[in-house]
Amino acid sequence: MNEKSSSSIQKNQVRDFWNDLPEHVKAGIELVQKQAADGKLTPQDEVMKKYAKCL
Repeated sequence: MNEKSSSSIQKNQVRDFWNDLPEHVKAGIELVQKQAADGKLTPQDEVMKKYAKCL
């Protein structure tokens, strides 16, 4: 099999994992995406400063 054929086969075999996720996981992802869009997330560097002494 040549490289072009192999690449074409791989593209056809790619599946969207979203459809395989349980509904509660999808809901959690969608919630976090909304929180991010609304600016309600805490930047990672702020979290690390707060909890650095615990690590």
